[in-house]
Amino acid sequence: MTIVPGAAVPPVLVSVAGADVTANVSRLGDFVIANVPAGPLELRFTGDGIAAALPLGSIQAGETITLHVRLTPTQAAADALSRIRGTEALVEGVIETPTTPLPVHTIIVGGRTVVLPADGSANGTGALKPGVRVRVTGTVAPNGILARSVTIL
Repeated sequence: MTIVPGAAVPPVLVSVAGADVTANVSRLGDFVIANVPAGPLELRFTGDGIAAALPLGSIQAGETITLHVRLTPTQAAADALSRIRGTEALVEGVIETPTTPLPVHTIIVGGRTVVLPADGSANGTGALKPGVRVRVTGTVAPNGILARSVTIL
C-alpha cells in the first residue's frame, strides 16, 4: 500500500479469493498472510470506500511473495513484487536510488539487494539505473539475489 507520509491508513482487510485467509492492514500499511493454499492467487482489498482486487497468477506450495501495493478505492497494482521458492527468486520493480553507496555490480529492486554478474552478462544494455523497471531472476544468497538475468520492462 502506498502511504503518504503523515496520512492515516484507512482500515483495510486483505483476503485471498476462494480461501478463508485474511489479514488486516496495519496503520503503517503492512500485512502478512500466512498459509495461503497453492493455486490461483488473487488478493482482495476491502474497507470503507475500498473494493479492489489484485490477481498475482499462481502460488506454489512453500512460496513466499512480498509486494508493494498501490491501492486506490477501486484498483490495486503491484509496484514491486518478489517471489521466492526455495533458493529461486524472481523480483520485479523499479531500480531504487540507494540511500548509501552500494558495492559495484549491485542494485536495489523492490527493497531487495540484487548482485549483478561482474562480467555484465545480466545487464547487456548498460541502462540499469534508478527509475528503470526491471525483472530479475536469480538465486537467493546471503548478500542478496544473485542475478542470472535482468530484463528491462
